[in-house]
Amino acid sequence: MTRILVVEDDIILNRGIRLALEKHNYSINSSYSYSEGYSCFLNGSFDLILLDINLPDKSGIELCKQIRKNYQVPIIFITANDTEQDMVNGFLSGCD
Repeated sequence: MTRILVVEDDIILNRGIRLALEKHNYSINSSYSYSEGYSCFLNGSFDLILLDINLPDKSGIELCKQIRKNYQVPIIFITANDTEQDMVNGFLSGCD
């Protein structure tokens, strides 16, 4: 079964993503902050990470960089940030 880590601080959005993906038989772990997401990532084996940029304790960009130091799991940003510079920063941090 495909395992996905969702790191999104908006509880309703996180829950909605989880419910939508579980309907398609994905196994979902939800986290709501940088620290919780990184801890969950280190304690699991994931096929994909869906990651918000604006987290309460640290940027999702920083989490992406931290994960990329040692892992190549696919990372997709889910964010309201939509400027060209936001996209460049996301790609420079290692997102897919």
